[in-house]
Amino acid sequence: MTVSECIHEESVLAAARSGEWSEELRAHAAACPVCSEVVLVVGALIGEARAAVADESLPDPGRIWLAARRQAQRQKIERATRPIRIVRSAAAACAVATAAFCISRFGPGLGRMLDALQPPVSGAAPAMVIVQGVVLVIAGGAFVLTSAYALVSAWRGV
Repeated sequence: MTVSECIHEESVLAAARSGEWSEELRAHAAACPVCSEVVLVVGALIGEARAAVADESLPDPGRIWLAARRQAQRQKIERATRPIRIVRSAAAACAVATAAFCISRFGPGLGRMLDALQPPVSGAAPAMVIVQGVVLVIAGGAFVLTSAYALVSAWRGV
């Protein structure tokens, strides 16, 4: 396929874009294969451009800006409060663990448990008594810290 050029191609292109045709240029464009293709392509492109502009319905820029600001604000709040949520979750887990431990250990035999925590008279304490004592101290400490955190948070209104 050979590409041919026409000396009137630029004039035909300008006329097709503007829509202002002279009679002899219109006659030439109808007779010349290169210029008739230019008219066909320019007409199609202009029609597509007009259709795209007519169909384009962008939302209000103010609404887009407000939505973006709200989203950014939510993300900042999310990032800033993440450590607080982690500490609260850990405190809740400690409280649940403490409550479960207290119910399981102290419910059936509170007196036996307290007696078992006293050091035995006859030598070394059994390993289970030591483990129970350590767990009780850890759980009690976690309960105290959780309670203190809850009280301080409630007092400050966090």
